[in-house]
Amino acid sequence: MTTNVPPSRPDGQSASSKQVMFTLGGLGVFASSLGWVLARLRRTQRRRLPNGRMPLPPSQKAVQLDQQLQAASDPNRALFLDAALRVMSSRLAADPPPEIIGVTLDADSVSIHLNSPAAAPSGFHTSTDSKTWTYSKDVVLEPLLAEADGVPAPLPTLATFGKSDGKECLLNLEHLVAVSLEGDSRAIIDLCAAIATQLASSHLADDLTVICVGFGQELAVFERVEYVPDVASAIERIRHQQRQNQALFGNHPLPLSSRFGSSGDYWHPLVTLVPHRQETLGLLDLCGSSVCVVAHGLEGAPWVAQFDEDGLLLQPIGLRLEAHGLPDSDVTAFAELASSAKDTEGVVLAVAKPNNKPSSPDPMIVDIEVRVMGSVDVLGAAQPFTSRRALDLVTYLAFHPEGADRDQLRTQIWPPDDPPSESTLANTVSRARKALGVNDDGEPYLPRVSPEGIYQLRTEVGTDVGRFEALVSAARTDSGERGRERLQTALELVRGTPFTGGVGDMYRWADFGLRTRIDCLVDNTAHDLAKRCIDVGDFQGARQAVMTSLQLVGVCEECYRWRLMAAAENPTEARQIMTELVGLLRRESDQPEADDLISADLLELYEKLMSGRMVFS
Repeated sequence: MTTNVPPSRPDGQSASSKQVMFTLGGLGVFASSLGWVLARLRRTQRRRLPNGRMPLPPSQKAVQLDQQLQAASDPNRALFLDAALRVMSSRLAADPPPEIIGVTLDADSVSIHLNSPAAAPSGFHTSTDSKTWTYSKDVVLEPLLAEADGVPAPLPTLATFGKSDGKECLLNLEHLVAVSLEGDSRAIIDLCAAIATQLASSHLADDLTVICVGFGQELAVFERVEYVPDVASAIERIRHQQRQNQALFGNHPLPLSSRFGSSGDYWHPLVTLVPHRQETLGLLDLCGSSVCVVAHGLEGAPWVAQFDEDGLLLQPIGLRLEAHGLPDSDVTAFAELASSAKDTEGVVLAVAKPNNKPSSPDPMIVDIEVRVMGSVDVLGAAQPFTSRRALDLVTYLAFHPEGADRDQLRTQIWPPDDPPSESTLANTVSRARKALGVNDDGEPYLPRVSPEGIYQLRTEVGTDVGRFEALVSAARTDSGERGRERLQTALELVRGTPFTGGVGDMYRWADFGLRTRIDCLVDNTAHDLAKRCIDVGDFQGARQAVMTSLQLVGVCEECYRWRLMAAAENPTEARQIMTELVGLLRRESDQPEADDLISADLLELYEKLMSGRMVFS
């Protein structure tokens, strides 16, 4: 790890979307792992949501941060780093392995920085002083992942403190043991918040605990994070874990090297973060044996991170970093995203009711229909769309009948780091207008901008989602055959995963609310139709209904419930259905005991079916 590095200087180039999260809060490579945690929570939520409900929509601030998180996410880079570290561990021949200070990561390679010279494992290049091992990204990722599979995470407490020479710098807190933070109080709080958020979701750790002392109470929504009000409470929590470790492994601490190249036992790492200056007496004595402390004014700590006008200086190695942190508003938004994703109660899913006013458009009778329930296309347009931005713009306006102004279109249709010029926006609108054409009266379906500066489609332009909702709404008042036919017609509108067929960042505006709403509409409609089909003995109709939903939502317990009900007279089919569900959950959760994830009432239904105790009226 290079010492006495001058502050990084901007290169004059515009920041790419992959750097957004770093400038926001220093999440860096952990943007992907945080996204994976949220995705896993949302899959579980979707599986458990009661019928007729959908996830609680997060606030606009949280939605914006989620968009930035997705823009910054680089899954291949994150997977490469994790696999490279695990492979390094498995290939190490040294016993004990060398002490690792930290890791730097750039677009081409990962470099592992040692406390003292050591020979590198196979495949890694050694620096002239033998204190840095570098692994090039010019490898095929899949074989690397296969080799890393099953290898324990060797450096679970790696956390990004900042950038050095444009490289992301992750420090191994278990090696540092104790770090005293000095300087600007606000910067210290923001850095601790960034570290806590990183470790809460880190894919570089198999397991760990983060204790937030006097801050970050909202981050306790992540299962790895615990909040305590003061240092005294933190000390008691650390001692409690140490007693647990001693009960499991004895009084002699296991060396950190026990994680390397082994699947054996090792102590559970615990990171304590104290951003507010307070009495820290007693904390330092507890450090070591996988207990790490990063605290404001930790007197006697062997490492010091000093904030000054040039950034962050890490002593005793003299490493100069461009430091970053998460402000309170971003921490709150991330916690809100996790809390929203963990909520399995949700809110009532409202289906739009037809407006019976004579002047209101009928979603069943339109000149042009924008279809998004599958690959996006436009039925009834005058000519094919030759501009993907124009298609994106028309699709956005179709789902925002109130219209949008120039700023909204720039924000929603173009990437944040590449906004359009006035001429580009005007040209895109013009191409959209030309593709849609005019109605029988010669009026364009996309009129000129209004005096208020609003672009708005004519009411003769509808969507397949509007048609879907109209059919479902009509079916709710008809419990007979006609109602079932309407629900079936609605499900036939589903051609595949919504909003597919685009490239790059097309339709990203639909990621935060609309996609979820469409999935829930289809899912709940499938449940309704399946129940109606079961009631009249149409088991095949029930199967087809829920399979339409499962193609979209992946795993839904309610869908599997109706599949089991349709297979009530066929134990072999019921067994195959449950085997399929367990296999999907095992792959989704990466847990061998996936049947533990199935709700008790679904297991009870299965047991009744298999024992012949299920009786139909």
